[in-house]
Amino acid sequence: MWRRLSFARPTLDQRQETSSGSRTPPASQGIVKPEELYDLLSEIENAALQVYKTNGLPTEAGHYAKAPGQKMWKMIAPALTPAERWVFAIENPANTGWKYGMLKDLGVHSCKGSVRQAAKLLAECHAVRQSTAATSHQGELVSRAIKLGFEWRLLIVAAEPKRKPLQLLPVVES
Repeated sequence: MWRRLSFARPTLDQRQETSSGSRTPPASQGIVKPEELYDLLSEIENAALQVYKTNGLPTEAGHYAKAPGQKMWKMIAPALTPAERWVFAIENPANTGWKYGMLKDLGVHSCKGSVRQAAKLLAECHAVRQSTAATSHQGELVSRAIKLGFEWRLLIVAAEPKRKPLQLLPVVES
């Protein structure tokens, strides 16, 4: 008789049974505590802020403005209420050249890809922190976490030194 071959990877339960002889209770498998999540988010944010710093952008959390013709962002305040932001925007209209944003928004329109990538990471970290503090929409959180991991990896790869392409040279016979 023919035997059926399976090339499927063993499940977590099967791996645990074969490695230790007994199953680990499900309660201790892969549970991430909120502190661990926030530590990971902080690590990602620090990597993104390093890109900001390297490119001359601010690294301190807060609300920023850039006057017309200015190159540097100036912090308005560490935190503003919507009413305070509205007053500032009325006093300094965007159609006159003023630009506004929170720290996470400053690199969105940069001409450098690494800065745009860092801005995406900061925005995603902010969104994950907000969603875990306010609600428990697990599907959205998992989706954001997957995107965040992918974007973080792209940032790390972009920061690695570029290698020269392999060049094949003709053999010189003497």
